[in-house]
Amino acid sequence: MALSKVKVVVGIGGIAFAYKGDVRQIEVNDKWPGRLGHLKTNTAILYDEDWKVLKWGAAAYLGRPRARDAESRRQLKPVDLFKLHLGDNMPGEKPQLPPGLDFKKAISDYLAELWQCTKEILEKRWPAVSMDEEVLKVLTIPAEFNENTKAVMRNCAANAKVIDHVDSPLLEFTTEPEAAAIDCLAKVEDHYNLEPGDSFLIVDCGGGTIDLTTHTLLHGKRLSEITERTGCFFGSTHIDRAFSIFLTSKVSIAAFRELKDNYYYQYQQVIRNFCEKAKIPFNGDEDDFEPYSLDIDRTCPALKTIMKQMNVPEVEQLEEDKWTIDVEFEDIKNFFDQSINQILEEIKKQLASSNGQISAIFLVGGFGESPYLVKRVREEFSSNVPTIAVPAQPIIAIARGAVAYGLDMRVVQTRVLKWTYGIEVSCPWQAGDPVHRKGRDGLQQTFQRLAKRGTQVEVDEDFVIDLKPTHEGQTEMHFPIYYTSKENSKYCDDLEMRRLGLLTIDLPTTADETERTVEFRLIFGQMELKAAAKIKKTDKTCHAVFKLSEY
Repeated sequence: MALSKVKVVVGIGGIAFAYKGDVRQIEVNDKWPGRLGHLKTNTAILYDEDWKVLKWGAAAYLGRPRARDAESRRQLKPVDLFKLHLGDNMPGEKPQLPPGLDFKKAISDYLAELWQCTKEILEKRWPAVSMDEEVLKVLTIPAEFNENTKAVMRNCAANAKVIDHVDSPLLEFTTEPEAAAIDCLAKVEDHYNLEPGDSFLIVDCGGGTIDLTTHTLLHGKRLSEITERTGCFFGSTHIDRAFSIFLTSKVSIAAFRELKDNYYYQYQQVIRNFCEKAKIPFNGDEDDFEPYSLDIDRTCPALKTIMKQMNVPEVEQLEEDKWTIDVEFEDIKNFFDQSINQILEEIKKQLASSNGQISAIFLVGGFGESPYLVKRVREEFSSNVPTIAVPAQPIIAIARGAVAYGLDMRVVQTRVLKWTYGIEVSCPWQAGDPVHRKGRDGLQQTFQRLAKRGTQVEVDEDFVIDLKPTHEGQTEMHFPIYYTSKENSKYCDDLEMRRLGLLTIDLPTTADETERTVEFRLIFGQMELKAAAKIKKTDKTCHAVFKLSEY
């Protein structure tokens, strides 16, 4: 068994790691290319003209890249936020990628660089440990991403050589809020006086996504998920986007687009300047507000040149203002409020789902430290929730929690299903069923539900159904497994239905058809669903292959 050989566990999404059996000694990397002393780096890649990685992480934003000529150099710019293409947000809201670049290549390339960095760290610490056979990798995914995300990430991890084959047991998944909950588990009893039976809500506020989940603390420092995990796409980059829209109104759409498309490093300097001087310190108190002005001559001189060359009407006003743009208190507050109002709505949903019995709310993730976000959450919920806190080093809580999960995957005792699961089966067509669904054999393909959304399941709990071959002499059964956000669906092509994968079961050859009835199981152990089958009459396990679908 591969997992029995594991000596080191790594949490990927940041880099955190620990030697197996030493949960109190989780280490976190703070040495990144171009960014020393930080616990995380940017999810960004700088490619050359042939789609080879030049730089990654924060280093991708630093300095002007080399290229064959000046025009090519101007066109080269980092690719970022590509992970959001895994989400179900509207296609128009997904970050644009350069023509010719598939988001899965970007994810694979980023994982390859991240894993190379990780290996160098681990090999210095434990040179005798085999990176391919003795290291368990735990990847975290946002709560809002669908089940097919895991198949995509497995393939990307295999392409990146993080694992040696796509079905490797040395890769596990957990959701970002679940990992954060596990990280908080070490603190809730000691620092926040929570006791077994108390429940707490994790609000993971990242750059692209906000993820929430509610857990009850059990004896023995175990967790029980009690609400369906939820989330939205209103992370801190949404604030940057609102600031960009504001700037567009001051300099013209055409000029701003030219700056972003052809002077990307100056555009990034504008965003970094805003984040450091305005967004990060903003606390929502007008008395504490330090006026913020964007000095175009100093921060992005190319914009001034662009606007004059285009002769846009906004030039006259900016010349009067000596090429500075003042951003007032109400402007910045408005940048924040759309994101924060959505976060507050998501928290209300979680409180309603848990009947309001929440002892603490923990804000984690980089955005979780925002003074204004913390203020708004406390104003809204402190009368009903005794503790609202930001744990230490919230930006790396997910990576640390991923390691803790890998060290003890039974720390989460129950989970709440976010989807309804089932299989496609053949059954008799009946009068009243749609005529076009009747096959020549008088059968139709329908969705057989096995597990319903919102059900709380224990680790390794399974859902069972008996299946029979439809034809004599049949040697295999093929069962597409589907999932949907709806609780009741009849057909596998219904709206919101997705294919999770295909299960192929080998059948014994026997004249006794009663020996060919198969007991099929869906097993909810860890984050990845498992499928298994056995002959019901003999209890003999069938050879079964479950192949995940990316879409």
